[in-house]
Amino acid sequence: MTLKELLDYTENYKSEIRSLEFNIQDVRYSFFGLMYSNLHYYYIGKVNYKLFEHIGNKNIEFKSQIFDFAEHVISLYDIQKNEVLSYGYKGNLDRYIFSNSWTTFEHSVSLIFDFVIDSKERENIILDMNNNIKKKIFPKLTDEDKKILLDELKKSSFIPLGRKFNYITKRNEECYIGDLKEDREFIIFIGKIRNSLLHSNGLYKRNDYSYTFNGVNFKFKDGEIFQQNYTKNDFLYFELSVRIISIFKSLINCVADIVLIKSPGH
Repeated sequence: MTLKELLDYTENYKSEIRSLEFNIQDVRYSFFGLMYSNLHYYYIGKVNYKLFEHIGNKNIEFKSQIFDFAEHVISLYDIQKNEVLSYGYKGNLDRYIFSNSWTTFEHSVSLIFDFVIDSKERENIILDMNNNIKKKIFPKLTDEDKKILLDELKKSSFIPLGRKFNYITKRNEECYIGDLKEDREFIIFIGKIRNSLLHSNGLYKRNDYSYTFNGVNFKFKDGEIFQQNYTKNDFLYFELSVRIISIFKSLINCVADIVLIKSPGH
């Protein structure tokens, strides 16, 4: 991917948002708007990186009005010529677009899930997640104690994104318009990146796992920093975000019958 292709994608995506038929208060509309912000910020970051090179090579002239600021602008070239700073700048851009895209996706899916699920179905999911309690303790309790335990489990049980995603896809038969099996595996994969990057600075904990995305193999080994094989693709994490958008488009077909899923703050 080139900068021009990156610009074309973001511009086309912006045009796509203008054609959305969702209410602007809808979480589905908010998702696409937030994702555009993520993609555009990433694009600007890549443009700036190239701009720093032009500044360092003196391809850009400064007017006399900003001469007192010139030394600060020229210092931006350090990001280009210093390997550590260059690596860090690109890494920060990748982390930004990935973490924000994941957060946007996770938050939006959770809001949709909360809207479509009723209290009884939520209880069933929570009990299923706490299967040992369900089997060994629940049958021995009085109805009142069962209610107390359920209330506590509701407060403490975190329903994983994968379960929420699966529940939504089962609302209507054959509603999901993507490859459900592949997309479920992709969600598991990006969840592992997310947990490694956000919780332990890249350190992975749990069972060994590998996944190949766009020809790049990611390896996760317990107790080690997750690895990806060498790639010249500087836009890999942008492409991960594009895939997230594609999955969300497939998912919301399963709630196409709902006119408005209100986003918080509206």
